[in-house]
Amino acid sequence: LHIGMFRRLCPGEGMQPLHQDRHSVPAMELKPARGEPGYFPGAQWGVAALWALSDCTAQNGATRLIPGSHLRSDVNLDMTLKRTEAQEQEVGWTPSEEDCILATMPRGSVLLYPSATVHGASANQTESVRDVCLFAYSPAWVRQEENLFLTTPPKVAAKLPQVVQELLGYSLHGQVLGMVDVNGDMGDPQDLLKE
Repeated sequence: LHIGMFRRLCPGEGMQPLHQDRHSVPAMELKPARGEPGYFPGAQWGVAALWALSDCTAQNGATRLIPGSHLRSDVNLDMTLKRTEAQEQEVGWTPSEEDCILATMPRGSVLLYPSATVHGASANQTESVRDVCLFAYSPAWVRQEENLFLTTPPKVAAKLPQVVQELLGYSLHGQVLGMVDVNGDMGDPQDLLKE
């Protein structure tokens, strides 16, 4: 789990600026390079799930998004993380409202999108609130946006089901990533929770 949050749009609240949710991941030069066999633009490091806790309509703040924008390496947005020198030379496309589609959805629906998709909430022009819950997921080697070890300390995590503990990061990735001191030896965070 990269981050989990509840988001309420109140009546009269304005549009959220268009952005990507990849500002917490450093720019990387990955191989194969552009023009080489197997090249895929913009490493896809995460996925977001936006759950509609109330109806999301054009009037109350449904999410605007730009399909295919997660594949672009030339996105010019203030929130986009610092780029490598090569990537900085490629910046040139500034997303606009005309590029957006509106993700209207009834309560109980979920919108799944790659975290690098350009998106933002619309304005709430109604007298009611618009509620959503966002859960974003990333590979275990990416530092979590929300420090879940502080918001869910071991004493609390120990009471949760193991699958939830692992989503919070209380697990190993591979054989060593995420190790913790358990009785003087480096070990699996699951062993720490069993103490």
